[in-house]
Amino acid sequence: MPNKSYANNLKIDPHFLEKVKSNNIKMFQLWLPDLDGIIRGKIISKDKIINSLSNGISFSNVLYGWDMHDFVFGDSIFSNWNEGFKDARLKIFLDSFRLSHIYNNTAIIFSDYINIDDSLLMLSPRNQLIKAVKDAKLLGIIPIGSVEYEFGIYKKEGSNEISGVQNITNQRSMNFIQNSGYSIIELDKNSKLIDEILLALERSKIEIESFHTESGEGAFECSLKYKDFMSAADDAIHFKHIVKNVCEQNGLVACFMAKPDYNFPGAGAHIHQSLRDLTGKKNKFFNKNDELNMSEDFKNYIAGILEHLDKLSILIHPNINSFKRVQDNSWAPANVTWGIDNRTTAIRVINNSHDSTRMEFRVPGADHNVYLGFALSLNLGLRGIKDKIILKEKVDGNGYEYNLANNLPNNFSDAITSLDKSKIGRELFGAEFIDHFVLSRYHELKLFNEYVTDWEKQRYFKIV
Repeated sequence: MPNKSYANNLKIDPHFLEKVKSNNIKMFQLWLPDLDGIIRGKIISKDKIINSLSNGISFSNVLYGWDMHDFVFGDSIFSNWNEGFKDARLKIFLDSFRLSHIYNNTAIIFSDYINIDDSLLMLSPRNQLIKAVKDAKLLGIIPIGSVEYEFGIYKKEGSNEISGVQNITNQRSMNFIQNSGYSIIELDKNSKLIDEILLALERSKIEIESFHTESGEGAFECSLKYKDFMSAADDAIHFKHIVKNVCEQNGLVACFMAKPDYNFPGAGAHIHQSLRDLTGKKNKFFNKNDELNMSEDFKNYIAGILEHLDKLSILIHPNINSFKRVQDNSWAPANVTWGIDNRTTAIRVINNSHDSTRMEFRVPGADHNVYLGFALSLNLGLRGIKDKIILKEKVDGNGYEYNLANNLPNNFSDAITSLDKSKIGRELFGAEFIDHFVLSRYHELKLFNEYVTDWEKQRYFKIV
């Protein structure tokens, strides 16, 4: 039985109940994003959700004991065979209410695990972001931002069912003209599909700022609207879900791999961000009296990220494939640099006006868990402000040729080791989270090292 302490202390928000009534909600999708940012959950009746606000609700803790393909990894202290993958208590975030684009009379609400004392379980990336945002608020700061996703859309081979990855590789994409970013012709060619995506986003109240083609086979980019960090991250997770679902309904596959093909640029998930005061009106990154329109807080914030990014990069390069994207002259940063409107650096500063001054964090790949991307940049940025870390010189030319900055790890194994040994990582995210994340990545590395790849077969099968 769920422990009721959290539920009994929860005042049911009348605005939530009004949304349920006004939208004639009969069912809920209860969403729990896992360690990799993959949405898990259930469809639950309205009555059970309402009842759970008084009596509590629980969910198997297995979500933090298995990988993205449901293989149990290691001996997690939270979820393991010896404990029997028992139920753990959930908190439902009523303010995350949004409508489903798929089901009628159905709403989506986010939830996450909590401890016996009602505190948030910090193995959760979403809970990590909640903590980081609260820490910012204590400093008089409201972080706002948005995600700019790059992704590919591919045709399936044969039937509408996918029996394995081989069915979606080496296929011609929807975007038949190669290397044609920002092409209106190619955009219009796919107008029916794009219309369906935009309508689904609108139904779920997810606002975008732009949508266009990118360089590469079947490549597109969509920029989501600026919001507070929690809403922006929830929108980003939901955006990926909608794009994948609409493509699936059309016999297509949406791909958010960091590097699906070595012939084309990889896919990023750039995070635009700035800090506001508690009124939400003052941009704390802007200073009109500075030569670059940058406040000291802004400079310290960037410096904090750059100071420690190489140690923690696996949080935003979480997969074996992530590192195929991190190459010189690849549109993905390879070192810890910054510049003014410079797309070859890790951080691109836009400094045109009070309202638009912000940074674009260009390091994360489209495969990363955005809750960790937001939490990482905010935690490191705030550390930079607190410690008044001095910002090093900006890069005016090609960031890939700048040899005075630390390089980001260029392979999965080194990146895991860097995080495991990182003192700053344990200070900011807690030892429990770092140990759990490292355990999950070593599991991924072990699976890869045991697998015989197609490249090896093609390279060695006949000739050695």
